[in-house]
Amino acid sequence: MKKVQYSLKNLGTILSLILLLQSCGVYHKNPISLDEAVKQEGKVKIRTAEGKRIKYKKIIQTDGQFYGTKMKAGKWTQIPLNPDDISNVRLKNKKASTWVTILAVGVPVSALVIWAATADYGIGGISWGGGY
Repeated sequence: MKKVQYSLKNLGTILSLILLLQSCGVYHKNPISLDEAVKQEGKVKIRTAEGKRIKYKKIIQTDGQFYGTKMKAGKWTQIPLNPDDISNVRLKNKKASTWVTILAVGVPVSALVIWAATADYGIGGISWGGGY
């Protein structure tokens, strides 16, 4: 019984880590301009001149002013951006983000399935995997 409890604790820890890794996002290596970010209408990561990193859902332009859209207190807000304060703008790489998520979830889940199939729990004289 102790083996089963130990296994369930490990399973809970691994599943928690998997959930944390699902929010991974990969951004393109090459920076783009704010005008290009407006055209792409995708998630962006901005690095300010001070080295601060800020993520926005998308960049919009109204009357020559750039705005980053972000969720704050349950509402979408438009935060004005000053191009002089921005060091670079990187667009989210959807394809790479999808692959990272698949690998971050698929590999640990596959390992758990293999581990569970080959583990010997020894419950009630029944051998769950292992030798004969």
